[in-house]
Amino acid sequence: MYLKEKTKTTLKRSTGLEYEEILAMSHDEEMAYVKKAHPHIGFPKEAGSRKIGRGNPLLARRKIRTFQDLDEKFENLKRVK
Repeated sequence: MYLKEKTKTTLKRSTGLEYEEILAMSHDEEMAYVKKAHPHIGFPKEAGSRKIGRGNPLLARRKIRTFQDLDEKFENLKRVK
């Protein structure tokens, strides 16, 4: 993998490790380093009430029609005739 020197310098400044050192690490070593050096990084154990997904926002705004919507619309058309 090729990175520009400026990118490597930025990576060293932010992580404290040379690019080649990071490449030589195994996945477990990387995870241990991140947990030791940056303990604040991680995912919360519980999801916040504002972050819980409510499905597709386009469906909620009625921007996408589902087959169920189309079936209901056709049923209404049949009743009118």
